[in-house]
Amino acid sequence: MKFGNLHQLISIAGGKLTGYRKMGETIVDMLSDKLTSAGHHPLQPCLTKHLPISGGEVGGSLAFEAFVQKTADAGIHAGLSHMDALRIARTYGTNAPQVFNLIHLQSSDADRMGLPRMLFGQLAYALEAEMIATPVDFFTRRIGATLFNIQLVHQWKGPVIEYMSDRFNWSQPVRDKHSAELEQALLDAVTPADEICKP
Repeated sequence: MKFGNLHQLISIAGGKLTGYRKMGETIVDMLSDKLTSAGHHPLQPCLTKHLPISGGEVGGSLAFEAFVQKTADAGIHAGLSHMDALRIARTYGTNAPQVFNLIHLQSSDADRMGLPRMLFGQLAYALEAEMIATPVDFFTRRIGATLFNIQLVHQWKGPVIEYMSDRFNWSQPVRDKHSAELEQALLDAVTPADEICKP
């Protein structure tokens, strides 16, 4: 980015999910100040503090557990166990009914692929609402299983790839490419960093 006669790169790293909005606010406000100092029209300060997070309209932290219990009933009606319905409600918040609805409407697809209803609901929602394009998108970037539940990925990667291949009408070479990317992600997840970095 150019500030006056200077070109500067602002990098930000680290942090975690609980702090990403504050980190983003800090950078946006810093850029705003720098651009204003360089003679640009003054910009509004960052508004992230006041923007709702998708799925977060649960009535505040004190109402969250009651929301989860009430919302989980729809998941049970869609064919989930009580524990799985609670997990979806806690993870997806006010977006959970969309997940439950997809499970209900597409249960025959879940059965055809042999996928557990909860995993299928997460996959269907990721395809419909989260713009996944590859199995790595789903397992790593959406549900985090590659890093936190790798056995689930090993167990269900075949049906997930098959379902995505059908949905996207992948050719065999494209399917093989995405399968290889997932296998590499699984290998990377269990390989120490010093071994990955060896020349």
